[in-house]
This record gives sequence, C-alpha cells and structure tokens, in this order.
Amino acid sequence: MKIMKIANLKWMLSLMIIIGFASCSSNDDDEYGNWVRMSDFDGLARGSATSFTVDNKAYVGLGFGDDDRNNDTYADGYLKDFWMYNPSKNSWTQIQDFPGVARTGAVSFASNNSGYVGTGWDGDYRLKDFYKYDVNSGTWTKIDDFMGTARRNAVAFTIDNKGYVGTGFDGNDQKDFYKYDTQTQQWSKVSSLGSDPNGGSGGSKRQGATAFVLNNQGYVLTGFSNGIAANDVYAYDAENDTWTKKRDLDWDDNELENIAVMRKNAISFVMDGTAYVGLGFNNGIQNDIWYYDEKNDDWEEKEKFEGSARENAVAFTLNGEGYIALGSNGSYDFDDIWKYQPWAEQDSDDN
Repeated sequence: MKIMKIANLKWMLSLMIIIGFASCSSNDDDEYGNWVRMSDFDGLARGSATSFTVDNKAYVGLGFGDDDRNNDTYADGYLKDFWMYNPSKNSWTQIQDFPGVARTGAVSFASNNSGYVGTGWDGDYRLKDFYKYDVNSGTWTKIDDFMGTARRNAVAFTIDNKGYVGTGFDGNDQKDFYKYDTQTQQWSKVSSLGSDPNGGSGGSKRQGATAFVLNNQGYVLTGFSNGIAANDVYAYDAENDTWTKKRDLDWDDNELENIAVMRKNAISFVMDGTAYVGLGFNNGIQNDIWYYDEKNDDWEEKEKFEGSARENAVAFTLNGEGYIALGSNGSYDFDDIWKYQPWAEQDSDDN
C-alpha cells in the first residue's frame, strides 16, 4: 500500500510539472498587441480622408469613395462630408459639411478646441485653401490660404497650439514647412525639412509621408520621392526651429530590419508616450505595425493589424488609445474602425 501511495505521488508530481511547463510554454508564445473592431463609420467607405481630434473626440471627413447609388452628392467620388466619433458611446454623428470643394489628400491639425483642414486635390486642381472648424459652435470658417504652394499628400502636426504643414506634391515633391499661429491667425515660413545649421544635405523631398508629435517634437518620416521610398527620419524642435536627423531606416546592421518601415501612405499615432507607424504601400499593400523606441532611436515590429491590409487610412488617439479607420486597397474602400491594445493578447473573437 505504501509503495502504491509513493508511486501515485510521483505520478501526480510529474503531471503537475508537465502541466506547469506547458502553461509556461503557452504564455511564452502569447502574441501581444490586440485590435478590437469598433462601430463601423456611418458615412461612405473611403480612402485618403483626413482627421483631427478635439476633446477626446475624432473628426473625420473628405477623401475619395466610389458610390454606386447614383447620388449626385458623391457622383465623382470626391467627398466633403465630415463626421464626429465619440469613443465613450462608440458612435458616429455627422457634422456640418466641409465648406470648400470636395477633395482628397488634405491635411488637418487641431488647436484650442478647433480643427484646421486644408490643401488637397479635387480631381482637377491642387488646393491651398484652409478652413477652421469650431467644435463649440459646430461651424466652419475660412481662414487665410496656406502660405506655400497648392499641394496634396502633405503632412501636418501641432506643437504648442500652432499648426505645422509641409512636404507634399505641388507638381514636384516638396520639403518646405510653414507654421500657422492660431492666435495671430497668420502663416509664416519655418525651416524646411532636414535643414541643418551645421551643414549637410538635409531631408528628402517627399509626398505621402506620415508625421507625429512625440515629447513635443514633430517627427516626419516615410513617403516617396522620384518613385523611391524615403529612408530618412527627422524630428522638429519648434522652439529653436531646427530639425534633428535620426537614424536612417536602412542603416547598415544585419541584425535589424528597419528598412521594412519604409513606405508611403502609412498611418501613425502616439499612445502611452510611444509612436506607432504602419500599413501603407511598399511593394504591395501592408498590414504591419511598428513602434518607435525613442531612447535607442530604433524600430521594433509589433503584431500585425487584424483588419484588412490597406493604405490611405486615418489614425488618431482618444483617451490614450490608438485608432485606425477607413483606407483603401486598390479599388476597394473600407469603412471599419479599430482600437489598439498593445498590452493585450491577440483575440480574434473581438473582431
């Protein structure tokens, strides 16, 4: 009897060790970086829209989307409707239409409870007009035209309640930058992308880049120029009007694959003090997501976006959480929206 008890005890201990090992192995293999599908956009599916955020609500509009309903409003595919997304209700509300011509490839920035939208392409002409949306009154007001040349596929960001707009395509790829002071309501020229007071070649001209603000500096990266993906990354110090060159995306180190970050028409957003870049086009439509390690000036790939691969999407941060919405893949346009949870295990059941 005692021998049997000892044998049983050994068997139970062995089983516990096996279960514990399997459990550890399973945890080690867990993939972190979960995407949760939210309430679909209420408007027409589209790509090349624009977005800004005010008071933890996102405002999304413009872009290009095919409409087979014989609707005169969207007959040519260029859109001018705008919508507000409220994350606390997970719902969309249509706001007053954009007052300028319908367009794609516009830029947006936000400051002092207002959103600013301008530039773009209306199918015939590149544009430089700009408008302010007051979220309190729910109305648009035309402001002074953009100081640079009319263009599309530029980038914009906000630092200290001032808007910065630059790069893009005006018939030629560009690298110039301009500041809009929302207090004086005036535009002024600032240093072009990559301008270095110590000399150097400066940044590449580009269109279809992406931009984000991290620790009060504006980062510009990716995009294409002359058919080649841009490899350089620059951070802008608004206080000193200077650009700092960061490590190139194709720097020579066989152990790293930052070259994979190079693309056009990507998205970017910042949450929890970390910047994320992904999707877009480079030798095909992409669905990968990368995060920027600012301390080491390096990039690391996260788990892939769980929606369909796409380019020309919009991205924003609300209540400290990142979102991706809309976009296109060839002739197909999307109207879905996804929230990112980098700390959570992947779970396809919430899609």
